[in-house]
Amino acid sequence: TLNGSTPSNVADNGAGTPDDDVWYSFVATNAAHQISLLNVSGNVTDMVHELMSGVCQAPVSLNVSDNNTSTVSGLTIGETYYVRVFSYGANNAANTIFNVCVGTPPPPPANDECANAISITPAATLEQSLVDGTISSATGSQGVPAPGCASYTGGDVWYTVAIPASGNLTIETAPSLAGVTGFDSGLAVYAGACGNLTLVSCDDDGADTGNYSRITLTGRTPGEVVYVRVWEYLNDEAEPFSIGAYDSSLSSPSFDASGLRAYPNPVRDILNISYTMTIDSVEIFNLLGQRVSVKAVNQNALELNVSNLPSGTYLVKVNAQGGSETLKVLKP
Repeated sequence: TLNGSTPSNVADNGAGTPDDDVWYSFVATNAAHQISLLNVSGNVTDMVHELMSGVCQAPVSLNVSDNNTSTVSGLTIGETYYVRVFSYGANNAANTIFNVCVGTPPPPPANDECANAISITPAATLEQSLVDGTISSATGSQGVPAPGCASYTGGDVWYTVAIPASGNLTIETAPSLAGVTGFDSGLAVYAGACGNLTLVSCDDDGADTGNYSRITLTGRTPGEVVYVRVWEYLNDEAEPFSIGAYDSSLSSPSFDASGLRAYPNPVRDILNISYTMTIDSVEIFNLLGQRVSVKAVNQNALELNVSNLPSGTYLVKVNAQGGSETLKVLKP
């Protein structure tokens, strides 16, 4: 609690006014620890916590956080560290109560570094391409300069995506697939390869939602693989997010069902199929979803022999020019 606390004879190191500070200590068991203020309540809830090393007579400030959670790395295992907690404003009448927790953060994400970037499969729409991501416990990338937007201070993760045949691609962050919102993303796209990256574009709040990011690339080389860097604004929170890459050119061609004929139906032996465009293949499935027959065609019409199939209802899928149409056919 801050109730009744008085100022300590320790310097103000940058965030808030430490005129009602209280102190805690811990011995580091890991090179990185996460410090959290939990269940904060009372007449003042805007809190600051500060990590210090050294001795009480002359402590050295390592990090000051106005957010209730911070992660500090570079600690020495076995060394004692001090946590100073106080309210942000000039107020020595706070009756705030809280819990303070010092824990070990989980391992960094698998795509914490450029060399382990996760591949995104582009699609026709953002929704079709989205994959979940996290920056929880992510570290700053080694040897890659700061991208220059969205207050990058480390804690990034990496993705790759190939430019489609159109040469155009939009890359965008969004709320997590589980529906969690609140992630304030930064987004950068690079050309080249890990260790020799060139910044193409950087964005903070370009997506329609405001706190998410969007970069649209045009006139790129088809097949080029670009690198995508994602981080959280100021790197002071770690909500999950999702990311996708899309271009309308990747939409499947529509199938003109009016140009398709299949007869007779019901059919005993030969099913005649014709289409206004070249038919690539025909597949037959039973109602359990099992494919029982497939035939390559490469022509506009065919006679499909179904005499060997048992009596029943089948789904006949006609594939043509990247599209498809499925018919229900009865064999008595």
